[in-house]
Amino acid sequence: MHWPGTVEIGTRVEHIGRSSIVLAQALFLRGRCVARAKSIVVQIDGATRRATPLPVPLITALHEVGQYGFQNRFNAAFRMRSAIKGALVRL
Repeated sequence: MHWPGTVEIGTRVEHIGRSSIVLAQALFLRGRCVARAKSIVVQIDGATRRATPLPVPLITALHEVGQYGFQNRFNAAFRMRSAIKGALVRL
């Protein structure tokens, strides 16, 4: 890969745990995979600094996106934002 250039980034939810999600990402240059990464995102309680369970609306939205992708982008994105806002309000 060289600058300037255009890459496509693919991200998927690989696993949904009790308090974490695993994201898999890949970068594509002209249709060829040139890099891959995995990230683990853990929700923690702000006061105790310990892992806390993911809220059910977020898990539901993540499963929906995993099953159907973003075919209905507005609905899936709205539900994801609402679930994240709900999780932040709880903290």
